[in-house]
Amino acid sequence: MKNKLFVMLLFLWLIAYPAYANTAYGNTMYSISLNGLAYMPQYAVYQLNNTLYLSTSDLASLTYSKITSDSPNTYTMSIQNHTIDFSPNERIVRINHKPTILVHMPLMQGGQVYLPINILDTVEYPYHVDEKEKHLAIVPISPYARTSDSYKDHIFFDSKIINLSAAIKMLVPENKGNILLQEAKKNDSYISFIDNTDKDYLLDIMSSDLLKGKSLQVAFREIDVLSSTPSVSGLTFMPLKVSVDHTQFTAQIGEDSLTYNCIWAAYMPSDSNLKIDVSKSLDATLMRMLYQYYRDQYDLKDDLYFSPVVPIKTGRVDSLSFTTYSDHILDQNNVYDVIIYKIIDANTITYMIDFMIHHK
Repeated sequence: MKNKLFVMLLFLWLIAYPAYANTAYGNTMYSISLNGLAYMPQYAVYQLNNTLYLSTSDLASLTYSKITSDSPNTYTMSIQNHTIDFSPNERIVRINHKPTILVHMPLMQGGQVYLPINILDTVEYPYHVDEKEKHLAIVPISPYARTSDSYKDHIFFDSKIINLSAAIKMLVPENKGNILLQEAKKNDSYISFIDNTDKDYLLDIMSSDLLKGKSLQVAFREIDVLSSTPSVSGLTFMPLKVSVDHTQFTAQIGEDSLTYNCIWAAYMPSDSNLKIDVSKSLDATLMRMLYQYYRDQYDLKDDLYFSPVVPIKTGRVDSLSFTTYSDHILDQNNVYDVIIYKIIDANTITYMIDFMIHHK
């Protein structure tokens, strides 16, 4: 009986306890890092009752999440395979439709909706707050897609190359080729490679508009590698238009037009040593084109790390990763990974470009 009374009193205290108790809003001096890089928030970061508050825009960008609102003052955060339904100034939220009481409730400040950073605890999303150094660090989990493409719907054909795995070992040092093939077989992932042998046939099939009915967009972060502290900003989304003819790829990103005539074929070593997956080859070529566009926008180099064979990590989200560096005199000590994710959401495909730092 005493336990029940305690729980009831605690519930009433959480509901009644004012959010502004003990501490007023303060524009905090906390720094934020994402993938080891300084993150430049779009909106001010606040501290309240010893808890950091980030705008929904920044928190969504940091965690590859999505914020939607179906009615005034009611919001849903889709993060990984979870949903958080919340309203500003209300302690009760719904985690995957189940009511949960927060100690620190969502707030409205300066016309923006803010969430306490510890709301990530409710869905076990990792982060670290260093109160001594006044720093918030997030190494995000890979993006999550509620929809994925179906292998059985892909288009295949028999390559003119008799043994694809043997050809891979000829394109890279044999020990590296063996490791790539073993990992691909173990994880049921793809290998992509520059293919001139099947190029004409691949372009013929791709030009039949495999992307018909799909809305495409690209998401990327602005980066600054020339300041004393390399930094990234939030995600920017732009519409993407792609067409394929019998000679090349053409893409439109905002006002920028791109052309690309190098074809990256893809196959799954665990399935076949002969069959080229046209659908995945289209993805590999498009993602490679987007990577090179992003690389050139920021004058990054990849000649020290270029490989004619690139694995495609598969799952609910596909990804390709490329290693780059800057040869600018102000940035001699860092190496950067540019990662391209393919995320399917209903009839929209998002190609998301992200950035990670390594120190030499």
